[in-house]
Amino acid sequence: PEREITVETEAYRAVFTSLGGRLKSLRLKQYPESLKPDSPLLEIVHAGPYGEIPFAVRVEGKDRTLTDATLPYVITGGPLFLLAEDQASLIFSGATEAGVHFTKTYSFSGEGYGIGLEVEVSNIPFQASSLSLSWIEESRSGSESGYYSVYGPVALIGRKFLYESASGWEAGEIYGPGNIRWAGFTNSYFLAGMMPLGDQRKEIGDARLFFNEDNGMFEARLSIPWSGEDVSYTLYLGPKETSALNAVDPAFDRAIDFGWAHFIARPLVLLLRMLYSATGNYGVAIILLTIMVKLIFFPLSNKSFKSMSAMKKIQPQMERLREQYKDDKEKLNKETMELYRNNKVNPLGGCIPMLVQLPVFIGLYQGLLYAIELRQAPFF
Repeated sequence: PEREITVETEAYRAVFTSLGGRLKSLRLKQYPESLKPDSPLLEIVHAGPYGEIPFAVRVEGKDRTLTDATLPYVITGGPLFLLAEDQASLIFSGATEAGVHFTKTYSFSGEGYGIGLEVEVSNIPFQASSLSLSWIEESRSGSESGYYSVYGPVALIGRKFLYESASGWEAGEIYGPGNIRWAGFTNSYFLAGMMPLGDQRKEIGDARLFFNEDNGMFEARLSIPWSGEDVSYTLYLGPKETSALNAVDPAFDRAIDFGWAHFIARPLVLLLRMLYSATGNYGVAIILLTIMVKLIFFPLSNKSFKSMSAMKKIQPQMERLREQYKDDKEKLNKETMELYRNNKVNPLGGCIPMLVQLPVFIGLYQGLLYAIELRQAPFF
């Protein structure tokens, strides 16, 4: 019969099942679902409509495929309740009717959002070429997916951040061949990531992001070349918060995707945190940050306003020149440049200072949009 084991740390409460040796539920202790007083903790792992849950192992050969999704495992260890410095593990052992042995060892720490996973498969009756680990997620609509939110399968292949919004998917898959860093599923504020360790990040491996139209499920499958050795992973299940991500592995930090303006957005978010630590209110912190940015750019803004004011003053003369030389464009251009020169006006003087500021305000916008610090944060 199916057996469930609870693992509780200072960061989360997880429930594992012996059916497939998989993760059935995970709730984050520091993140409620809503601002209601009786709100339950946010559950970032839960079973889909057909019972789909993550971390099924698949062994693939030329003509055959073997998975442990329905394999009944025997669990050694647990239940676990871990404090900050505690370490513990759960061992799942099982065998198919054909005698193929599977062992999954999950390793836990009392703090943080990282989980270790070691997979061992032996006595396979066919020539295996790859081994994969899967994250499965139910397709949702409404607030989860939209123009201003992130929601869908994701992977980091080398330095390339591979993401496709779930709302824009059709049946099929996206391949990301190359040096696999990690793959998984993300929304605006949380990440479920799977990272192979060490030499298992091979150039010929791939990360596959699927959408199954039949059951409306998304799957991020991390596949690596395999010749029978044990395979180790680091799993991340938690918030897209810089210190938490880096504590597990710095590569997970790329999940916070501020776009091309990331080099501006990250310092601004850091400054926002500092202002919050001084004010205790993110609404006030955002106002102060905006004032600081505007003050820094005041000389440029002032120059832009002066240039626009000067252009406005010579506008009547410009109109007279257009009327006077409406049939002679060459003369009109010459006289117009002379007018600019005499009045010491640069026609681009109002635009260039604004263009210089634009990337900073785009970075500020991206930072405010995806900073988990602002999730459910009150103003007054």
